[in-house]
Amino acid sequence: MESFGTKLGDLANDSNKAASYVEKWLEISGSDSRMYVTAASAAENARKALVDNYEKLKKLQNEAATEIDKAAALYERLDREEASRLDRSYE
Repeated sequence: MESFGTKLGDLANDSNKAASYVEKWLEISGSDSRMYVTAASAAENARKALVDNYEKLKKLQNEAATEIDKAAALYERLDREEASRLDRSYE
């Protein structure tokens, strides 16, 4: 469970990379934007939507990773307590 939480955290970092990629490649500026007004507008709208979605995805992944880490810690604590209880029953 701990490794799954770590993987979720790593996915959040991937969301940052995806957002950076979108920022870089969907920005049409300068003289290019005047030549391709319709394309520039569509690219800007797509860029904004994708960046917003990646931010939401990152937030969800970070929250999920936190909850998975909490669950893993709880299970580990319960396992130790149960093992201790069983050990005491043999004394």
